[in-house]
Amino acid sequence: MIQLVCDSSIGIPEAYAKEHNISIVPLRVLVGDKEFEEDYEKDYSAMFEEVEQTKQYPKTSQVSYELYKQAFDTILSNNHEVICVTIASSLSGTNSVAHLAKNDCLNPELVTIIDSGNVAQPSFMLVAYIIEQIHLGKTREEIATLCPEVIAKCHVVFVPETLGYLKHGGRIGKISALLGSILQIKPILRFTNNCLSIAKKSLGMMRALADMVALIPQKIKKLFVLKCGPVKNYDILKQLVEKKENIGAYSEGYIGPVIGAHVGPAVGLAWMEE
Repeated sequence: MIQLVCDSSIGIPEAYAKEHNISIVPLRVLVGDKEFEEDYEKDYSAMFEEVEQTKQYPKTSQVSYELYKQAFDTILSNNHEVICVTIASSLSGTNSVAHLAKNDCLNPELVTIIDSGNVAQPSFMLVAYIIEQIHLGKTREEIATLCPEVIAKCHVVFVPETLGYLKHGGRIGKISALLGSILQIKPILRFTNNCLSIAKKSLGMMRALADMVALIPQKIKKLFVLKCGPVKNYDILKQLVEKKENIGAYSEGYIGPVIGAHVGPAVGLAWMEE
């Protein structure tokens, strides 16, 4: 039997994790002198409010080696195999820590580490795909060969409500952040296959929301409408999605405090292409 180990940034719902016996290992967030582990969906508005008041931006740390090794050994000691899915390696050292723990666990040859190449719901869609393949009787090796094609089809785009978090983290320069604030230019950020890019720059939040919805391909398997932290435009984004032609049902998604520590309050979309 194959069991999954995933880090908390993927945002797997608690009920889903329990149903499919997925072990979740937490990343940590530090705000000022307060440190906490990322958990299942909770209201982290207080974290963002504290940042707004103190201008002390959050810091994050990857999953500890000990937690990964413990999760692997627990599964392996029950004669099961492990597939471990991690946050994009370009954003965090978590994937590297997972490999270190694999090398020291009970049976390294029975552990496969997969870099999701993404964050939040795109990574969750990859996890759901892996679960489906396990139920179809695919082996670890077979699943690992199928994942790159799925990863390439998973995308997330988002619009941050402020550029302060990205500036603090070095994702954009001070000049870009200043001009964006003065001119109300809102970047639509895209993350896919381990690469962060600017999909488009829009004038004002309402234009940015419409431009972001226009990026949704005609043929998709799954769509999430996302929010991170206390945001003002989530309902507006959902209304725009509902008005777009050829879009059927969508799910509401949640981005946790680890990703929020780097992008701040934001709204976004995630999908898997056909």
